[in-house]
Amino acid sequence: MKNLMLFVVCMTTILTLPSCSKNCSVEYTYLGMKPYVVTFSEIKRVTVDAPQSFENYGSTTVYGDYIYVTEPGKGIHVFDNQNPAAPVQTSFIKIPGNEQSIIKDGKMYANGYVDLFVLDVSTPSTPRVLNTVNNFFPGTYELTNDGIVLYELEKMTQKCDCGETPNLISESKDGLKYVRIDQQSDLIQSSDGNIRFEKGSNTQKITQSLMGSTAKYAIVDNGLFIVDKNGLKSFSLSNSLNPTKVSQLDFTGGETVFGMKNRVLVGTNSAVRFYKINSDQSLTYSSMLDHVTSCDPVVANDKYAYATFKTSTTCGGWRSALMVADISNFPREISNLTMTAPGGLGIVGNKLLVTSAKSNVHIFDIQNPEQPVGKVTFQQSDASDIIPLSSDRFLVFGKSSVTQYELIGNEAKLISKL
Repeated sequence: MKNLMLFVVCMTTILTLPSCSKNCSVEYTYLGMKPYVVTFSEIKRVTVDAPQSFENYGSTTVYGDYIYVTEPGKGIHVFDNQNPAAPVQTSFIKIPGNEQSIIKDGKMYANGYVDLFVLDVSTPSTPRVLNTVNNFFPGTYELTNDGIVLYELEKMTQKCDCGETPNLISESKDGLKYVRIDQQSDLIQSSDGNIRFEKGSNTQKITQSLMGSTAKYAIVDNGLFIVDKNGLKSFSLSNSLNPTKVSQLDFTGGETVFGMKNRVLVGTNSAVRFYKINSDQSLTYSSMLDHVTSCDPVVANDKYAYATFKTSTTCGGWRSALMVADISNFPREISNLTMTAPGGLGIVGNKLLVTSAKSNVHIFDIQNPEQPVGKVTFQQSDASDIIPLSSDRFLVFGKSSVTQYELIGNEAKLISKL
């Protein structure tokens, strides 16, 4: 983690307080970021264990009749969904540092801190590791000779003499790196925007968080495409056990990636970017649709793309909306619809489903794909993304649940909840 960390010191203010004596002091509260090392042997300790309970839900992948739910930083919970009314948890794939996974031809590609693990899930109830690609994600974390450096947040105090106040400078001391608690917000950010601190919690391990509500990975034919805050990388899967990088496109603000036929669409915090997939799985920039600064998940079919813009503390921006674009030739925006904090979205049959921060899922009729018509809204707590399963079935997932629905007309019928 090569972020700029902040250390708190006391600085004398211009105004002195006449009531202060020489022994007077003021105590301030901060978050201390204490480093610790996860060894390389721990990182590579991937095991397949019996089903385990969990509370924190992350990215979700569906392959065949199985649902794979990530528990951020820990691994992947596997569910048999052959009977959608009663999914059965079959195993837990322990992958330290895991955040994302994707599957092709019975092979799962899952990250674990700096490494990529390739697993055989052709028999989903008994997955097994086929290969480990070392340092597949270079530069993601600070490295030592023994392993990677993570940080643990702890509440702590710093005393300043009266007439002095804390100031933030780039410095460290005694193995601690500090960032001041903003009393007006629960969100504490490092330079990459990924540190979160919740009131009432004294410690919180810092790992590489995910931004956005849709996938960071996409597969099209024999290409694996991965987006991060620094740009987009493409890998050839000609050797399915050892993906080979074939191109890297550098830009900032990358959030989500969506693959379709011979194109890759990338949602960034300022535009939807379009790339052509070449025969060797490398990418060539094609075009871009600019929009206001905001979070930007995007999905598409052959002719139309749909993207949401959401303003927030981390996304910035001044407007939240759903955008419709014609992508049949040169991408152009057709229309947009103002919404309240829209998030993840998915196309289910002739309906477009969009989540929102108000714990709702909105169902739009897109029989006229250029003019979505809002039909109904149903409540779903903590909804952040949609995964279409068929023309009439879909998943809604967030940080606390994965829920399965059947779409009957304009109504969503609950089937089951993981």
